[in-house]
Amino acid sequence: MRSPSPLLGALGFAVLFPAVSAGAQQKVQLGTSSTPTVSIKVFAAVGDIRVVGWERDSVDISGVVESGSHVQITGGSAGEKARGIKMFVEGAPEQSGREGKLVLRIPRGARLWL
Repeated sequence: MRSPSPLLGALGFAVLFPAVSAGAQQKVQLGTSSTPTVSIKVFAAVGDIRVVGWERDSVDISGVVESGSHVQITGGSAGEKARGIKMFVEGAPEQSGREGKLVLRIPRGARLWL
């Protein structure tokens, strides 16, 4: 009887135990209404953020971050469009790498600080 090849064993190990960087992720979908010239400050401990200008009077963030991360948008008051927004993306305390991909959609006339 022939024994399985070492390559087959390594492949099986890789399938059963994927790389640590492919950790658990959580979806992010947050948004708020804003003025067309809103000022936005972003503090983010995440891998990639893509910024897209759009023709809406709102700010939207979507994508995935490592499980246990905290994402928050603050600004404006109830029933009022925000003129200033702060956005925080904090990684989980045990997170060694900064994983995640987010898309931030902002009004075209907005001012942005990263």
